[in-house]
Amino acid sequence: MRWRPWEIEYLEAHAGDGAEAVASHLGRSVNSVQVQASRLRVSLRRSWECPRCGRVVHSPLNGATGWCLKCHAAASRDKAADANRRVRAELQAEESAIADIKRDRQRIYADTHRKRAKLRELRKFRES
Repeated sequence: MRWRPWEIEYLEAHAGDGAEAVASHLGRSVNSVQVQASRLRVSLRRSWECPRCGRVVHSPLNGATGWCLKCHAAASRDKAADANRRVRAELQAEESAIADIKRDRQRIYADTHRKRAKLRELRKFRES
């Protein structure tokens, strides 16, 4: 059976859906679609378009995000960077709080030392 022009147009437009999908839609055998695609030099390699970046990729989109591997990895990296910034800010706040406590403790120790020295001096004065 000869291929009609609209069938050829459909094959060229939907080649990325794969031979089985095109054959099913046109009511032709998979072998017939493969032969015609070969004659037209059209690749029947399965492809997907990433909705985020618009790239056409030949590996399935990520099931969780529906994006290509590159977009999914970039989003994962960005999420990890945000978590890192939050933890870094929390760590700096904790370190600052501990440094404040240590400064207060040192101030109290120094004040205690000065008062003991003054007390020793006053006791020496009283004894003499």
